Amino acid sequence: MMKLSSQSQRNIGAALASPVILVPVISIIGNIYSYASNPAMFNFEELKLVIAFSVLTLMYAYPITIVFGSISAVVLQNFGLFKLQYVLPISLIPTLYFHLRWHLSLNWLSIFMFCSLVVALTYWLIYKWLK
Repeated sequence: MMKLSSQSQRNIGAALASPVILVPVISIIGNIYSYASNPAMFNFEELKLVIAFSVLTLMYAYPITIVFGSISAVVLQNFGLFKLQYVLPISLIPTLYFHLRWHLSLNWLSIFMFCSLVVALTYWLIYKWLK
């Protein structure tokens, strides 16, 4: 049976675990925004809607992380450039591509950029932590 290298195991672990951070991050920020924008109208249905949206972001985050993020991370690691100063800007490339392709509004662009940065930071932290 073939055994994966330590670097491959850490990359797989980081790729599978890092997008999950979006669920609590988006849930907390979305609920704070919903409550701050109209506290009188905030209810349990609003809370469920924000949590459902945060779970749906995983449909965007997992494919992008596995296809683009993992490959980018391996390339950066091979060149010895897997540092946060390189990982964060490179993580914005898919978001900027989607913005140019589908002309996202600035609100959606900022949300997707924030999500990309959160996932990239989490990927980097998990990879470093699994040493």
